Amino acid sequence: MTHTFSIFDTGNLIATFTDAPTALTTLNRLAADSPETSERLLLVAFDASGNPIDDCLPGGHLAFLPPAP
Repeated sequence: MTHTFSIFDTGNLIATFTDAPTALTTLNRLAADSPETSERLLLVAFDASGNPIDDCLPGGHLAFLPPAP
């Protein structure tokens, strides 16, 4: 199944990815680079039809995927 992963800051799209590891790494890097804005960041996973299927905050993981080792 194809997924798209998007990072939002207060509802504004700031980045989109086609793989979860890159999206999660970028989310956590953005949060670390700017702790004052980390509470506004959200990663959302979308299915092939564009429907949201999961989301997480910095430091979290997407429940529909196994956690990274």
